[in-house]
Amino acid sequence: MMAPVKPPRPGPQDEATLVPLPRQVVSRQAPTAPPSPWWQQLRRLRYVPIIIGLVMLGGIIGLYFQPPGLRAVFALLKLQPGGG
Repeated sequence: MMAPVKPPRPGPQDEATLVPLPRQVVSRQAPTAPPSPWWQQLRRLRYVPIIIGLVMLGGIIGLYFQPPGLRAVFALLKLQPGGG
């Protein structure tokens, strides 16, 4: 009959794994101030040039290529492209 095998005795390197983890999360970062209203306003306004550029690009492409829907609107309103 074989003797029961004893588990190895934990060494110093294993002690860290035997300690239970803390139950509470502690933030070690310095508290930060809330963003200023000026910065929030600037973050909202950053999309304005993109929107203006997309509208202009859509207008240029729409008038240059003149899709069938735009041609129908021009014919219905008796408009000429570039007629001012």
